[in-house]
Amino acid sequence: MKIALLTPNKDSNGGVEVYNNYLTTIFNDVDIFYYDTNNVKTRFIDKKLRPFDEIKKSYHVGREFIKAHKKNKYDLVISNGMFGWYLYFKKVDAVLVNIYHGNYIGYLKANMNSNFKKTIAFFIKGFFERISGYNKHRITVSKFNQKQLDRYYGFNSSVIHVGVDMSKFKIIPTNEARRFFSFPQKCKLYLFVGRIDENKGINTVLRIASNNPDIKFIIVGSGSLNHKLNNVIHFTEISNKDMYKLYSAVNGVLIPSYFESASLVAIEALATGTPILMNKTGYSVEINEKFPEFISTIDDFEVNFKKFNSQVESKYLKEELREWAVKNFSILVFEKRWKRFVKETLEDKNVF
Repeated sequence: MKIALLTPNKDSNGGVEVYNNYLTTIFNDVDIFYYDTNNVKTRFIDKKLRPFDEIKKSYHVGREFIKAHKKNKYDLVISNGMFGWYLYFKKVDAVLVNIYHGNYIGYLKANMNSNFKKTIAFFIKGFFERISGYNKHRITVSKFNQKQLDRYYGFNSSVIHVGVDMSKFKIIPTNEARRFFSFPQKCKLYLFVGRIDENKGINTVLRIASNNPDIKFIIVGSGSLNHKLNNVIHFTEISNKDMYKLYSAVNGVLIPSYFESASLVAIEALATGTPILMNKTGYSVEINEKFPEFISTIDDFEVNFKKFNSQVESKYLKEELREWAVKNFSILVFEKRWKRFVKETLEDKNVF
């Protein structure tokens, strides 16, 4: 079985690339088609057209795939986001799948910094993202995004969650984790992980910190944090190999993002046995089915933090949280779901 994977980048630490890496591990014969500046004649792009750069890149990736497919046919073609739109205008004799890691229209509607130009750009990109899924099997990464695709694009889709390497996120004693970072042992600590951006809910975290001076808040994310709060500690970066220690060092993780398609931070935290409080986005639908008290609207986030803070130490067993995360989001589960999907999808074409 030959598989083609159409994607923005080959080597990156982004969520799409992590998903790609897992797919190439599961399936052996995978050729990756990505935007390679060495193979494309680059031209100066007017600053006004830069918001549409992804459309141009996906066009080139689509063309390169069509050339390769004519020479050596693929059985299964997987496109990420809008990177399958060019295939809609071509006859491709293969099973076509489009993965939606998010959606432009949903992100736009949740965006706190929208303006007229951004709105126009996102609607245009949303158009290409939408036609990328026409006449294809559609996969998305969360039930939240599944609902958004139905609402904004009229698409049915199947959910296959992003896998998390659970061996990298384990439970360790809180006091041991705090010693590693030289955090105080007795006070409560809460963690926020994400870039310093209003859309990530950083202002909500800072308001909570301002109203709770006896609690310390750890913020990990790139960007400038303009504050004068003595109870806030800011790291621009923490090594991935040490993240499980950071999750284990805190009493809870706060995720007040206005839009997330997946929210891996939530799953990583739960895998270390650490409770979370998150907005109704990303994996909130899945988490709400088991732990509804972990979910809040953004408007009630500060109020619900008080309740969360009062019960966070006594109510939850670390092993229970980790067990749920492993059962639903491990790489093994990711592999089983993808293999089952591919087998069922390709059976009619006698590929297996």
